[in-house]
Amino acid sequence: MRFLLNVIDSRTESATGDEMAAIDAFNDAMAAKGQRIMAVGMEHPSTAAVYDNRQDQGEVTPGTYVQQDETIMGFWVIDVDS
Repeated sequence: MRFLLNVIDSRTESATGDEMAAIDAFNDAMAAKGQRIMAVGMEHPSTAAVYDNRQDQGEVTPGTYVQQDETIMGFWVIDVDS
């Protein structure tokens, strides 16, 4: 079964050295077992843009779709037994 795991934070690169080591170990373990489909770190929301091409309008708006204090800063898609 596939699962989406989100990393929620208010800023990028906020993990401590120990937390990064744990994240790396998690990534390595998931990859070694063939369970990791995708792992992605996201840029800070200040670099975001919303692309809206409904009805071929081709509109680009700087910023995020929704303004909030915390956002998805990364995610994993994994395939594991449930």
